[in-house]
Amino acid sequence: MVISTHAQRRMQGRAIRLRVVQKVLQYGRIVHNRGAEFIVVGRREIREARKYGVDLSECAGVHVVVINGGLVTTVYRNQCLRGLKPRRRRGRRRRAA
Repeated sequence: MVISTHAQRRMQGRAIRLRVVQKVLQYGRIVHNRGAEFIVVGRREIREARKYGVDLSECAGVHVVVINGGLVTTVYRNQCLRGLKPRRRRGRRRRAA
């Protein structure tokens, strides 16, 4: 895992510690969207990890954006995961003959 300078600044400014980012990368859900991997921890991941004795409560809502298979580009916290759902593509309209 390589953390970009931008991501380091964002982590510092948003009070997200390195151990939280490491937990998110280890236990988070991976969502492919907009040409990147978004690794997130939501309520479902917290609940599942609790079954195995892992406390992810400090990771709630943390999103880690990874590109090129390992470069962490930014880190932020957002409780709403709806924005990660891929948008439906509209099919091409056929011309009337």
